[in-house]
Amino acid sequence: MSSTEIAAQVANMYDTILILDFGSQYSHLITRRIREAGVYCELLPCTQKISELKFKPKGVVLSGSPYSITDKDAPHVDPEVFNLGVPILGICYGLQEIARNLGGETSLAVKREYGHAELTLDPQADHHSYHLFQDVPSPTNVWMSHGDHLESPPNDFVIIGSTSTSAYAAVAHTTLPIYGIQFHPEVTHSVDGSVILRNFVIGICQCEANWT
Repeated sequence: MSSTEIAAQVANMYDTILILDFGSQYSHLITRRIREAGVYCELLPCTQKISELKFKPKGVVLSGSPYSITDKDAPHVDPEVFNLGVPILGICYGLQEIARNLGGETSLAVKREYGHAELTLDPQADHHSYHLFQDVPSPTNVWMSHGDHLESPPNDFVIIGSTSTSAYAAVAHTTLPIYGIQFHPEVTHSVDGSVILRNFVIGICQCEANWT
């Protein structure tokens, strides 16, 4: 039995989060944080064909990337990921990829943003995005590392968080469980990042925390 078959067998034994990797230096940290929350996850290349998945994920995380979304050879996700009917969280480049697929506008920032930022939250208590930031204070300190930014979100998306330099630091679909955040919750510099990831995989994706 191949390592891929073994991984798929394990993934089918647990509630599993699919992480699609766009080549980010932090992707392994996303895996670590989710597993630290007691939830199993599989890290696969962003080019993974959804029709060829050997398991049904409970949710999907789109990672960051060293690429710019505007690069000619930039990697892109299989659009079928948006037809899985499961919650999706786009992190940094993953946010740009959501916008690219669903009709938003992105562009190369005038200056690359790298470092701490203060995120002010604005989730509505009666909106599903409230659960993503449950138990997270506002403002909270987050870590930015990006050269692209969201010019305008897709239709049917609302702003749920912003910083002094990123008006769309966190957005969510009005009805579907699709979220995009410009910052990196997986790094320790994002003070409440682990809480946000746990809220996504357990609170929103409804994964059982039984991975040890």
